[in-house]
Amino acid sequence: MQTPTQSRLIDVDLERGESWPVGPWSPADPRHWRTAAWGGGGLSLALLAQATDALAPLVLSVGECVVRGVPTAARLCVASRSPLSGFLSEGMVGSDFGRRMAAVADALRIRGRCVSPGAVLVIDADGSARIQSESALLGLSSQAAHAFIEQRLGPCATLSIGPLGERRARIASLAACSSTTAGGGPPHFVGRGGLGAVLAEHGLKAIAVRSLAQPAERSPELTRALTASPRLEERARGGTLELAHSIIVRSDLAEDAGQRERARAFAEGADAAREHQHGCQGCPTPCGWVFRRANAPGQAARFGAGQALSLQLGFADFDAALALLQRCDQWGIDAKEVGAGLALLAEIEPSARGRPEVFANWLDRAALGEGPAAPLIHGLHALGISTGRATSCVRRCSVRPGKDQAALLGQCVSARGTDPMRAFPFLASESCGLETLRELCAPLDLPEGSEDPSSSVGKGRLVGWHEDLVLALDLTGFCAFSASALLADRLASLDALALWIAPRALAAEAEFLLAPGRTLLAAGAELATLQRELNAQWGWTPADDTPDWTQERLSAQGMEPEYRAYRMKRESFERAPSPGTTGPGAEPRRGSRPMPLGRGRVRLRAFGSLGEALGRQCEVELPLPALAEDALRAAALQFPAAKDALLRGDSVRPAMYRDGLRVEPGHSVSAGETLDLLLVVGGG
Repeated sequence: MQTPTQSRLIDVDLERGESWPVGPWSPADPRHWRTAAWGGGGLSLALLAQATDALAPLVLSVGECVVRGVPTAARLCVASRSPLSGFLSEGMVGSDFGRRMAAVADALRIRGRCVSPGAVLVIDADGSARIQSESALLGLSSQAAHAFIEQRLGPCATLSIGPLGERRARIASLAACSSTTAGGGPPHFVGRGGLGAVLAEHGLKAIAVRSLAQPAERSPELTRALTASPRLEERARGGTLELAHSIIVRSDLAEDAGQRERARAFAEGADAAREHQHGCQGCPTPCGWVFRRANAPGQAARFGAGQALSLQLGFADFDAALALLQRCDQWGIDAKEVGAGLALLAEIEPSARGRPEVFANWLDRAALGEGPAAPLIHGLHALGISTGRATSCVRRCSVRPGKDQAALLGQCVSARGTDPMRAFPFLASESCGLETLRELCAPLDLPEGSEDPSSSVGKGRLVGWHEDLVLALDLTGFCAFSASALLADRLASLDALALWIAPRALAAEAEFLLAPGRTLLAAGAELATLQRELNAQWGWTPADDTPDWTQERLSAQGMEPEYRAYRMKRESFERAPSPGTTGPGAEPRRGSRPMPLGRGRVRLRAFGSLGEALGRQCEVELPLPALAEDALRAAALQFPAAKDALLRGDSVRPAMYRDGLRVEPGHSVSAGETLDLLLVVGGG
């Protein structure tokens, strides 16, 4: 019979004492023994599932990769019941907080309420916890609060809320700040679903960890793979803002020339404003950037938040977007939810579109509880009710209903909230085509059309597979960006990745030795099941995933019903590799090669380091018509500096688009055509 593995838990009941030591813990329910032993999100679920108090606990946990100090693994898992949706909210946040906590504990559970003003939960170097009251913290931004706390306590990492978090705004975020001894840097934010409001419900302003960070593990093979990734090079160079270039060439903007031009101006503004880089502790390819402001301190930004506060609002002024983001960060509220709310107000008052000063005024007044945006601090759903307007919400959380069918489905069915970082099926947009996608997802059976973002074909199984993968990645604490890039760049198979990052308890299971990658995915699938069971305890029903406004799209063949079937029996969507399919190590199928009619030129467009290597007006000459992959091989010969970014052996690396539509490596290209090349990591 299996025996439970004990975890290091700091169990804080704010109503029953003033000091709490770290101690061993095992789940009472045998069903959670395996998942708790995996650590990270599995341990969080076990701790949440046994909670009986009316106020759900806030649980912080670290995956085993964080405990071991694996390169790029520094993320802290934060989980609780969302005050916005009423269901599970789970997010991952960077900084050195996770590695400092990993030195003394696997998890921190906070229950009850504290009544001390400006209360800080301090975790000392021996793993004990205590409350320190600092009323001067009230009203401070998270960055200012961190500086104050570190002045009082000495070197530490903090997780805190801003002024609107103190007011229990339902879109309040949490900010993780690194110790100045670890380089400091801007805060890392987390909290779609109002996790900041949960900390406020427990009566806390901040959590501070004083222990030294867990030392890094030497992983030369993994580090070599990470530093060899062209996609991670672009992510480090662009800091997620490279995604502004990618949406210019995708079908989402193909019919809107004005929006394409705004996206281009936004991307150019970001390129020009870069000031200095930052990232998670121990990451060899840090992907954060601080950007210069015109007449203000520098501001960190990610593409998702920047897009929500500019392109969605009809303007491309990057500095104005940074100003709106700075307001959100200072008040401690989720920028993406704010952007969705401001876009709704702009529908009501169309003259506001393209005028950042109007949105800034609305936000300033909302912070005072005034003006048309005042209800927004409790979410887009609350704003919709106050204005009588329909909203794109699922479980009272905003969703971006773009043309990408998998992205919409993923946001709607994700059991831990609508945050695209948790739900977006990134490999679907990063791979160079269907055959590569089949190779990555093997033995998942992907029908023709699965690679088309606008098609419903195969999206249920694709979203389910990606959900399993991302849950497994987040379980370990390993960076999802890094894993995505390693897989898409073919620098690691799923089996190799699993051997690098799987928790020891999972690696010890008999199935793991036979199929490491599939065992890792199965762990993610088990977490998905347990998450939905936890939500059901809180009143969730399947109807919550499919509100009326999504019915037409989600009911299509290959969408939500297929996802449900995948969740019930994943194995029925798999097939063994055969001569007609692509499996691990198999050569992708090629299209029939067209008969060349003569020599001609094809133009290639790219950005970032690939664009520099190819040049702005790159044209390759070859016999045409030809296969798209032949144009890239010709470019690799003509531009040797671009070869590694274009090809991995005989395989194409970038995703290719023509007039906004995906191009397969085996598709035909003709003289005079232009191929847009994307070498990006999705999400951010």
